[in-house]
Amino acid sequence: MVTGMPPAHSAGISYLMTAVMLELPTLVLSKLTGPSVAANVMQFKPSIVTGFAQTWASLAEQDLSPNTFSSVKRFYNTGDTAHQAHICKMLRLAPLARFIDGYGASELGMAQFEKVSKSGDLAPKRCVGRPRFFVDSVIIIDASGNPLPNGQVGYIAIKSPTITPGYYNQPLLTQLSRHGPYWLTGDVGYKTAEGDYYQLDRTFDVITTAFGPLYSLATEEFLQTIPGVHDAVVIGAQRTPLNIHSTAAIIVPEKGRTIDSNVVLGKLHQLDPFNRNHLPPFTLCVAIVADINKLPVGCTGKMLKWSLRDSFWRIYRAYTSGDRDTFLDVVWNIPCPQSVASHRNERFQGSSPGCDSYCASNSLPWQSSAT
Repeated sequence: MVTGMPPAHSAGISYLMTAVMLELPTLVLSKLTGPSVAANVMQFKPSIVTGFAQTWASLAEQDLSPNTFSSVKRFYNTGDTAHQAHICKMLRLAPLARFIDGYGASELGMAQFEKVSKSGDLAPKRCVGRPRFFVDSVIIIDASGNPLPNGQVGYIAIKSPTITPGYYNQPLLTQLSRHGPYWLTGDVGYKTAEGDYYQLDRTFDVITTAFGPLYSLATEEFLQTIPGVHDAVVIGAQRTPLNIHSTAAIIVPEKGRTIDSNVVLGKLHQLDPFNRNHLPPFTLCVAIVADINKLPVGCTGKMLKWSLRDSFWRIYRAYTSGDRDTFLDVVWNIPCPQSVASHRNERFQGSSPGCDSYCASNSLPWQSSAT
């Protein structure tokens, strides 16, 4: 087995303990980047590879030939559920393998749901499968705590013997995270009549548009179908002074590929909230990444959306001043000027009358109305 998980992470410890008990030869990696994982899998020739969602995203970026991982019979993912596009690429590298996707979180103790994909039979996008055998109950509730019927989107709550007793020295946070005997996972999703569960987004990543909620994870999967797109991260950037978000799609191209920002923008216009003739300025943004290493990631390699939300307007302001280190190209649903003055009373010369008149009479989202 090759484990692409941080050794000190609870999931890494769990898989390593399993390998020890099974006397399974195991290679624990200290460098978890795509090139490192790929090179070690090819050299060690394991039958099992474990990782997080970002492991597969990074491997998918390596442009490896089909059947490169011919020894692999099982991919095991845990934590965030993997994107279907990346699962498909892993099964291209190991055509005889199965991709077992176990969705869970640290507070849940271990993966609570499981789905399986194989070549020619991929699990549906955003489906996390069905609860595992030890889970007592899973319900979908509304904000008042009332159970919802199949097909309605709400908050996922789980009752399971593996769940944490609480957050250390934070009894209030623990109380807020419970709904009777259930633990609130921090996800929104729904259950089908057939018993499958779908996770649409993390609760704090749901984007508040002028036309209703937008689920960032589902939108990312949608954008990954564009040829040449390696990865997409969708966030809601606070649209001060309005209590809504600008929907920002941050696009990572495949190596050697160039992505037309307007193609991505057109794809976003196909979504129900944005499929209309007139959208307010600053509703949609597409940013093409110049250097992915400039973006914030956590210990598992996952893009930190909270940090991107906090820094988006700062990065965009640098872009409008000529900095192309992070964003190579940025477009909005209404074209906006490339150089932005620092004072709100300065006249902007936009490329369209709509943007010009808007920018001339309103503060930009990063500017306080008090300045």
